Amino acid sequence: MSEDLTLSALDDLFVHQIPEPVRHVGTSDRNFYDRHYFNVHACRPDFFVILGLGQYPNRATQDGFVSLREGDRQTTLRSSRVLGDRGDMSCGPLRLEVLEGLKRLRIVIEPNDSGIEADLIFHGTHAAKLEPRQVQRRNGRVIHDVMRYCQTANYTGWIKTPTRTWRAEETPLKGYRDRSWGIRSIGRPEPAGAEPGDAVASGLFGTSDWRRLHMACQFDAFTINIKLHEDRDGRRSLEDAVLLFNDGRAPEHLGRPHLEFVRFSADRRFVEEARVSFTQPGQAARELHIRQLLPVYLEAGTGYGNRPLLEWIHGQYRGELVTDVVRFDLREPSPVLAGPIDCLAEMRFEDQVGYGLFEYTIFGRIDGFEGPGHFNSLHGA
Repeated sequence: MSEDLTLSALDDLFVHQIPEPVRHVGTSDRNFYDRHYFNVHACRPDFFVILGLGQYPNRATQDGFVSLREGDRQTTLRSSRVLGDRGDMSCGPLRLEVLEGLKRLRIVIEPNDSGIEADLIFHGTHAAKLEPRQVQRRNGRVIHDVMRYCQTANYTGWIKTPTRTWRAEETPLKGYRDRSWGIRSIGRPEPAGAEPGDAVASGLFGTSDWRRLHMACQFDAFTINIKLHEDRDGRRSLEDAVLLFNDGRAPEHLGRPHLEFVRFSADRRFVEEARVSFTQPGQAARELHIRQLLPVYLEAGTGYGNRPLLEWIHGQYRGELVTDVVRFDLREPSPVLAGPIDCLAEMRFEDQVGYGLFEYTIFGRIDGFEGPGHFNSLHGA
């Protein structure tokens, strides 16, 4: 058996959780993953960058992506390789370095055909927040078992787009990261088994209608972090809403979050305005108001999603090392341009203004729109 196991540099650290080398995880589920996600912005709609790096130990693959929205174009750089040493957090031009655990990380994007380059250091503004574990089953099998922590940041360094170079000492650069690992659907769907009830049942909630909200809004002294997965009947598989303070105070729970879509765009049903209210017994409700600045398609070539038309999927073996670039003109219809939206947004909470991520997924028949299907595709796509 030992001939089938692989050592890595991480095996010199006191990090083992099972009686096997770190390269091997405690489940043989093909959907086990381990991922970093980051975003970068300048608190205005000039650009928005999302990027990620993931490992899939039971598929022996590692991949990464960088996706930039600038003007009416979204450009995605992506790379995939065979997974070797799990301590090597690089894939093609993209490299991550942990400089100080849970506090500082370095992001490097080396010269490539996309025109996107960077050398940034992520400085966490608050203590990393561990979120509730999310576990779901379908027909007895675990389909979702995820741990995640989150953190907002100020960046030092620079990022280059095809039109200009942004330097943090000239224009403050901010952003967010989440770090997640566990089991969730990766790559092409597995063959379906028997589905109880409605024959169209699908998705995370066993229903064709659901919404998903991930938010991280950075204010001067704190961050508001919200996670909400809900079906149209109000059943929730994930709920968390907290204030995370920069001065080290313990997180403050805001109460139960209630999401209201205020205004959709006419052409794509982008959520241009929204409101989240927080309620607790015996207390007045508090409200967070959201205004769209610059939406990014999460599935635009990044590897997220498993729709049949998506060419590049997370965890997919593509060869020893493959890197390419895809570009989208957002004024033109494309069936790829649908699904989850990572929106850079301006947010108002009480008397303060902040900026950050408003990530939402709307699927099915919700708020007067017919389904099933994802929103946010241009009419005619």
